[in-house]
Amino acid sequence: MKEKLIVLNKDEDTLSVVDLETSQVEKTVETSYNPHEVVITPDGKKTYVACSLGNKVDVMDNETFEIVL
Repeated sequence: MKEKLIVLNKDEDTLSVVDLETSQVEKTVETSYNPHEVVITPDGKKTYVACSLGNKVDVMDNETFEIVL
């Protein structure tokens, strides 16, 4: 599995999935309002994004790069 970097785009309410080998954005995913902090589970299966002004935590599946909760 290729290594990825998750970049939060606060002003756009999105996150970008970047391929570390090519430095190219593979996908941009819409999040709740103002994504601010991010953590990836130890098994690498999920990404949790705290959206500070949306008062919500989004959960992204790291296989599909889709918000699932």
